Amino acid sequence: SIFFKIFKKIDIHIHEQNSVMGKVNLFFLPYSNNVFTNFELIDNIKKKFHHKTYHVGLPSLSKNKILFDKLDINKEKIIIFIYGGSQGSVPIIECFLSMFNELTKKEIEKIKLIIQSPHQLALKVKENLTKLNAEYQLKNYYNNIHEILKKTDLAITRAGAGTINDLIVHQVPSILFPLPHSTNNHQIKNAEYLENKQCTIIMHENIFNKNTNLEILRNLINDFKKRETMKQALNNIPLPNANELMLNVLLDEEKYKI
Repeated sequence: SIFFKIFKKIDIHIHEQNSVMGKVNLFFLPYSNNVFTNFELIDNIKKKFHHKTYHVGLPSLSKNKILFDKLDINKEKIIIFIYGGSQGSVPIIECFLSMFNELTKKEIEKIKLIIQSPHQLALKVKENLTKLNAEYQLKNYYNNIHEILKKTDLAITRAGAGTINDLIVHQVPSILFPLPHSTNNHQIKNAEYLENKQCTIIMHENIFNKNTNLEILRNLINDFKKRETMKQALNNIPLPNANELMLNVLLDEEKYKI
């Protein structure tokens, strides 16, 4: 690519989905015509490259946020969706179960769990939740995550760029467990973006305090107004039409607006 770029045979355009630019994009950054970003601020882009940086959001098949009235969906139960990675996350599930086991019977009766669990943990999860008489749905993979998110009152998940975008699109309050030791701590930065806007609460699996985090979970379950405030904060986050904005830049039109 760089060879053809030098001889003016091609243009190079890159997109960075995380709040910290990855190694491959950093390598191509000096040779790129344009740099498209999902987040408004990227921590490690040098000032000399700012002139070719455009905040466009994340390319998607869907143009806009999903608009629906969550208040009319599943009033009888609070749906908590626990997922992460292609087949779920063992550490997230284990942290969640350690808190869920401490909830009262009355609190558990309010909740329906939808859990994405790896095969090796599925039996333990089933035994634990059956013993508590909890209502749950358990699979190792869901191919309809967007449909589930439409009904979700609280998501417990990782903090990848796609996940952050989905939570904004579907306006889902969340507890985020950033992946420890992700490259340049980009998942922590992604999670902090929502935390700063009061849309999520960050927990860390490697410094997990069960008692402290239990009170946080309990508060989110019992405080409807808290969840509504978080949803409103998510609704206030603008989602640019990345597809259109990038196309305008590539076609050299003067329609781009931040």
